[in-house]
Amino acid sequence: MSEEDLNHCRLGYRCRYVHAAALSVLRGEISLEPLRDADEETTLAALTGLLGVGVKVANCVSLFGLHHLNAFPQDVWVNRVLAQEYPKGYPFEAYSPYNGIYQQYMFAWYRHRGEQA
Repeated sequence: MSEEDLNHCRLGYRCRYVHAAALSVLRGEISLEPLRDADEETTLAALTGLLGVGVKVANCVSLFGLHHLNAFPQDVWVNRVLAQEYPKGYPFEAYSPYNGIYQQYMFAWYRHRGEQA
């Protein structure tokens, strides 16, 4: 698809990045399949090498797309949980290799904790 075609998907500013990532895959500049079995450092380096992909998005792709259960996307909500519940630092080693699963529970708990009242 062209960038113009992608605009119909209402991607907004992300349109350019999605198009560039798709072209990178099409041209063989990045291969996603080997990343399924790659270590976290290799995966994040490859993904952040794509236009517009930062550490948070790379961790999201790693966790949700490549099924790396230890990937730990951090957004404003997760950062709030970490600051509130882990003021001395989050024990990544204690929850490895399932930090990504735990991150999802933290996110859901924090976002929906007020709805329980």
